Amino acid sequence: MSSSPDCPVLDRSAGSSVVDLIGRTPLVRLRRFERETPGVELYAKAEWQNPGGSVKDRAAARMI
Repeated sequence: MSSSPDCPVLDRSAGSSVVDLIGRTPLVRLRRFERETPGVELYAKAEWQNPGGSVKDRAAARMI
């Protein structure tokens, strides 16, 4: 993993429970695609960084 601002590292030790870690999804900057769209910054959410590795983690946390 890169620790650059374009790809922040998720600090998994920051929460007191696994539920605390849900929803703190890092963003990854997609510079390759930005070359095709001048003046636009494009980011993707790294949902695989959620404790369960899924976008469903956030919905499940709301149900708990």
